Amino acid sequence: MMQEDIMQTINKNSNFGNLSKIIIDAFTNTGSAFGATESGDQVFVKASLIERCHASEGDICTALLIQNYEDKRLKTPWRAVRLSDV
Repeated sequence: MMQEDIMQTINKNSNFGNLSKIIIDAFTNTGSAFGATESGDQVFVKASLIERCHASEGDICTALLIQNYEDKRLKTPWRAVRLSDV
């Protein structure tokens, strides 16, 4: 998904999510990944978003972030719901 598409999503849902640059820094056995925001917060990225963007370890991407599920927020406060190349 292109950054313009993410911006359109945000414009349509102005109270939904935070746009942030993240770096992909670790993959799981299932193809999902973890990244970090510029401020160091951990981000979960599901496998389908990784596959769609062909993201690899070390890639910097633009992500639309929402708060992670309550039981996971202490370790990983964010999860990506949209992802695009920078």
